[in-house]
Amino acid sequence: MRVEIFGKSFEVDPADQLEYWKIIAEGVWEVDSFQVLQYYLNPTDIVFDIGAWAGPLSLYSADFVHQVYSFEPDPHLFPQLKKNVELNQNLGSKISCFPIAISHKNEEQKLFARNAYGQSSSSILKRAKDSISSHSCKMVSLESFIKEEEVEKVNFVKMDIEGGEFNVLPSVGNFLNLMHYPTLMVSFHSSHLREHLLGKNISNSFLSKIFLKLNDGLNLGLYKKEIQKHYQNCFEVLKSYQYVYLSNGVPIKLDYLMNKLELLDKWSLIFSNQEWLQHD
Repeated sequence: MRVEIFGKSFEVDPADQLEYWKIIAEGVWEVDSFQVLQYYLNPTDIVFDIGAWAGPLSLYSADFVHQVYSFEPDPHLFPQLKKNVELNQNLGSKISCFPIAISHKNEEQKLFARNAYGQSSSSILKRAKDSISSHSCKMVSLESFIKEEEVEKVNFVKMDIEGGEFNVLPSVGNFLNLMHYPTLMVSFHSSHLREHLLGKNISNSFLSKIFLKLNDGLNLGLYKKEIQKHYQNCFEVLKSYQYVYLSNGVPIKLDYLMNKLELLDKWSLIFSNQEWLQHD
């Protein structure tokens, strides 16, 4: 299947993700993410695509940069990622794929999913609605990975890992310092974090699901203070960045954002020491 993504054309095997690839080809999937990549990526850059899914952002980035490291631990999706990279011989040598989960420590852990792997919601964070945990994946910290693979620089990191960011980000201080603070694009998933906290506190899965429905329907704000604390722990490590933007290009202050976290249900966050000049 040939798809065109914002002016770039790629060959992909849609496998069982045909509907998703159709949406991507229509140019309505994560438009803001592609705009961020267009602005920040340069020919000599090295990119980490953490939570690569079947590869659309990795393929797109590779056309702009020197090297992409793609991380996807889902056992159903990783073969699709590899296949899509191999189908694009002009870019394949620029993309290295790893079936590992980036985390805050190095160990083997269950990867959790809703009803099946391959549904783009797999996470290292155990959540109340998850019913699948048959796959054990390798988890590696960013600091360990760059040392093991002898990665000398990273210029851009995209992270979309379904709640796992709340474990990863508080641990990345040394990595950021070693890599001279690469630009980060992070998708936050507070709903997955709430679900994780609920599952930890209520062992009965049926009751957990009832509470989640009540929270969503009545806007109860379950675990609001705990969730804010998790955000604060993430932001504390990232406070050295000079600029913070919503992925639509709007600059924002982290202190203000702490009282407007609902904005992150729609937009990713960009942390950079390079000003996004087109949004002055």
